[in-house]
Amino acid sequence: MQWMAIAFRWAWLAALILASFPACGQERAGHPGAGGPQELAHPAKVELAGEEVVLPMGSFGNRPLVEVKLGGKGPFPFVLDTGASGSVISAPFAEARKLPVIAKARVQSPGSQAAAEGNLVLVDRLEMGGVTVSGMAAVAMDLSRVFHGPDDPVGVLSAGLFPGFLLTFDYPGKRIVLRRGELPPANGADVFEFSPSRRLPALPVSIAGVSLELDLDTGSPGGFTVPAEFIPRIPISGDLAPAKPDRRVDRVLEAKEGKLKGTASIGRFAFENPTIRFVQNIPQGLIGWEILRRFAVTFDHKNHRLRLAEPS
Repeated sequence: MQWMAIAFRWAWLAALILASFPACGQERAGHPGAGGPQELAHPAKVELAGEEVVLPMGSFGNRPLVEVKLGGKGPFPFVLDTGASGSVISAPFAEARKLPVIAKARVQSPGSQAAAEGNLVLVDRLEMGGVTVSGMAAVAMDLSRVFHGPDDPVGVLSAGLFPGFLLTFDYPGKRIVLRRGELPPANGADVFEFSPSRRLPALPVSIAGVSLELDLDTGSPGGFTVPAEFIPRIPISGDLAPAKPDRRVDRVLEAKEGKLKGTASIGRFAFENPTIRFVQNIPQGLIGWEILRRFAVTFDHKNHRLRLAEPS
């Protein structure tokens, strides 16, 4: 039996997904089989209608939303998330569309022993405007804790679906742009390099002189979130107050927050006295919408680079 791991760094659904395959594998030309994490984390084929495709960016609780057609039907709302290295679809939605199951999956939060069950399914064709994705693997699972209403998203698409393209989340312009090209080399000011060994892109952040590396998570509606172990090292004005807990697939994590007494910075960009959220029992912090909303954020997964740009 072979195992494939997909990491999720969502404040709302942070998880590790393990998918099991028969030892002999599954032979399907151009489709995910037993080829391992890299093969399953990316689609077999991505095509653009032109050199550049621009999509309207909707919002679900300050998370980027895109309209998607599956097999020519739809559109259906999906969250597009940099905090997920794999895509997830609501189990009832996948069953209603008879998406073929190619493996079993278990879903766990990092550091947790509990697990939720799911299926790895195959999406033959997915369309977003002028973008076509063929042969995408996704985990079908119960998302009722996250998506409750009839008009809520039916799943989450990983931003890692487009390794050969530049993907821009233009928050001020309320649009998502996909185009061919590469980012320039990292300069530590507005272009940054993240480690290819990491499943999720991260940025170096200084919070009142404390150096951290935080995952950039478009799926988080918050700002700076850090592990609670940093509370003694980060100065806060006044007392910490209880914050909305992190609700994950298998547990609920306590959180506190307060105003930073000082400056946080990412490269050349400064943030005066931002709110810092401290969460218990998380191995990695993150940067969410409250910080990202002032930027156009571009990802170059091929070269492991990302760029922050403010509108002129």
